[in-house]
Amino acid sequence: MNSAPDQLPRPGEIHIWDVPLDTGCPPVLSADEAQRASRIQFPEHRRRFAAGRTALRLILAHYTGGAADAIRFEYNGFGKPFLSGATAPRFNASHSGERALIAVANGREVGIDIERVKLTVDFRAITERFFPPEEAAQAGTAEDFFRVWTRREAYLKALGCGFAELQQPMRAGWTVQNLDAGEGWAAAVAAEGGGFTVSRWEFTT
Repeated sequence: MNSAPDQLPRPGEIHIWDVPLDTGCPPVLSADEAQRASRIQFPEHRRRFAAGRTALRLILAHYTGGAADAIRFEYNGFGKPFLSGATAPRFNASHSGERALIAVANGREVGIDIERVKLTVDFRAITERFFPPEEAAQAGTAEDFFRVWTRREAYLKALGCGFAELQQPMRAGWTVQNLDAGEGWAAAVAAEGGGFTVSRWEFTT
């Protein structure tokens, strides 16, 4: 992390980290995270879960000046992790396949989502069942569907709420922005309040 930013994001900025999950980084996990990993059936998924949590711990430790293994997560009623304290960084993580994105903000809630675009998905059935009409109208192709889906997922993750909110229109006071995640991927970030700028970082150990 030699090129990492040396301070928390400014109030109008969000830092986004692109994390490769198929690296050999030694895991840094709490006891409950290790137990959770042990319950994951497939070794590849288990390894990627551990790599994602390790990256999250290392990134947050960089911002807070502490040790990665000393990070203590708390969880809301829907399982969204957070750090206690008014000045603690706000963060969110998402993974798909061999990649994860981690968003870090200062003084505002944030959510992020990344998805590999699957051209064979029955997206029309999903949009008709779960999307508000104005968003369903934007999902005319599989690529469009995943762009809309990641925007909605990022927003829900920023809210820290459950799947029941999926069909509800987005509340006022939130901003959602699509991200360029490369060919075959879709991603978006959502944050509380008005517009924001995004700074991108590659996670390396």
